[in-house]
Amino acid sequence: MTRFQIDLTKVQDLKPIPTGVYVMKIVDVDATKTSKTGNPKMVVKSEILAPASVRDQQKYHWFSLSLVESALFRVKQLFEACNIPIKATGFDTADLIGREVGMTVIEEHTKEYGHRNQITGYMKARETKPELAPATVGPKAEEAKASTS
Repeated sequence: MTRFQIDLTKVQDLKPIPTGVYVMKIVDVDATKTSKTGNPKMVVKSEILAPASVRDQQKYHWFSLSLVESALFRVKQLFEACNIPIKATGFDTADLIGREVGMTVIEEHTKEYGHRNQITGYMKARETKPELAPATVGPKAEEAKASTS
C-alpha cells in the first residue's frame, strides 16, 4: 500500500455549474479518451473567466466532445468560436490551448449521470455577455420552488 501526505479536506468538489452564459479559457485538451461505448472523444479543461460569481467558487470546468463523424459539428463550432481556421487537412487540438470562448451551458439531471452540464452552443468570447439563468435544477431551484409555494 502507498500512503500519500495529501490533505483532501481542501480539495474542491467537482459539481455542475449553474445554467447560464460563460466565458471560458481553454487550458488543456486530452484527445486520447474514449466514451463508455468506446468511441473517441476529447476532454477539454477550461478555466471559468466569467461570470465572476461562479469563477470565485469553481476555477475549472471540464467538458467532452465526441469525435465520431455525426458529432463533429460540435468540434467545428468550437474551433470557429475560437477563431481557428477550419481546414480540409484536419485540426490540431493544441490550437485550442489559451483560446477564450463563450458557451451557453445548461445544468440538467439525468437518470444515467445525475446532475451534469450540457453545452448547447459556442460563441466568440468578445461577443459573449456572461450571465446566469434562474435556477431550474439542483438545490437553488428547490429553494426557489419552496419560496414561491
